[in-house]
Amino acid sequence: MANATIKYSKRLDVLPPYLFAQIDTLKAEKEAQGIDVIDLGVGDPDQPTPPHIIDSLVRAAHNNANHRYPSSEGMLSLERP
Repeated sequence: MANATIKYSKRLDVLPPYLFAQIDTLKAEKEAQGIDVIDLGVGDPDQPTPPHIIDSLVRAAHNNANHRYPSSEGMLSLERP
């Protein structure tokens, strides 16, 4: 299948730009101007995850009860009272 082209739906043309991509562009422009920017964007962590959280995740991943999808009704234990 040589020279295959992908034809995208025209509906994609009306989608607005991704907000956080626009914020990153504006942030980069300000930083290039030498302005100190406090980034309140997406919230990507700037430090490693604490070991106790990773340990808890590993324990949960080893629990076979966590390897199933809930029913379409969700989990009753997570419902609001």
